[in-house]
Amino acid sequence: IISGAGVFVTGGTITNPEERTAGITGGVARRVEAGDFVILPPGTPHWFREIEGSIIYVETRFNTGP
Repeated sequence: IISGAGVFVTGGTITNPEERTAGITGGVARRVEAGDFVILPPGTPHWFREIEGSIIYVETRFNTGP
C-alpha cells in the first residue's frame, strides 16, 4: 500500500460473481495502511470492503503455471 488505508477481506466465497461489488461471504477482514503488503495465493477471493478516503497500491502478478 503506497498511501491511504482500508479494510481488505481475503478468503471466503464471492457472494455474486456477476456483481463483484457484492463482496465476499466469510473470509478474514484486516485493516491495511501505507507500508503494508499482502501476498495472495492464486484464486484467493479478495476485495476492499472499506476505503478510508482513497488508497493507492501497486499490484504485481507472477505466472505460477507450468
